[in-house]
Amino acid sequence: MSRQQVTLVNDSPVLLLSPELMEKLGISIGDELELAVENRTLIVRPLDEVEREAKMDAAMKDLMERRREVYEKLAEGAK
Repeated sequence: MSRQQVTLVNDSPVLLLSPELMEKLGISIGDELELAVENRTLIVRPLDEVEREAKMDAAMKDLMERRREVYEKLAEGAK
């Protein structure tokens, strides 16, 4: 874990990321990021990761809808 300090650039608060941290996050200068806060914890994810997750969620939802009848029968078990 590293410690960083919030600083001001052009009257805006800025959090500087070290090159090592950027490498661990898999991000580069100019990349778009999704930022979220959960329980006072800042979550930073590359936008391509967010898009990939959304595509996977959509694919799983589609699969579940197309196979709903089969899954319901499996859930009932053998009679």
